Amino acid sequence: MDETERQSEERGWATAKTLAEALPYIQVYDRETVVIKYGGHAMGEVAVAKQFAADVVLLKLMGVNPVVVHGGGPQISAMLDKA
Repeated sequence: MDETERQSEERGWATAKTLAEALPYIQVYDRETVVIKYGGHAMGEVAVAKQFAADVVLLKLMGVNPVVVHGGGPQISAMLDKA
């Protein structure tokens, strides 16, 4: 096995481990709506924004209904504190 194949295999195992750890949460939030507060520093970097978008798409593909909001930070934070 060459170095490229070894790295690919390691990435595959890492992905499998991540999905196995996430499975209980995927089951709990299946068909649930989740609100994601997005703003601040995360909006300032293109690479972070692209990864954020990919993560939101992944949530949708896994059966979660993500709702992304911007603004209303204090109000959202207050509601989260009550929950």
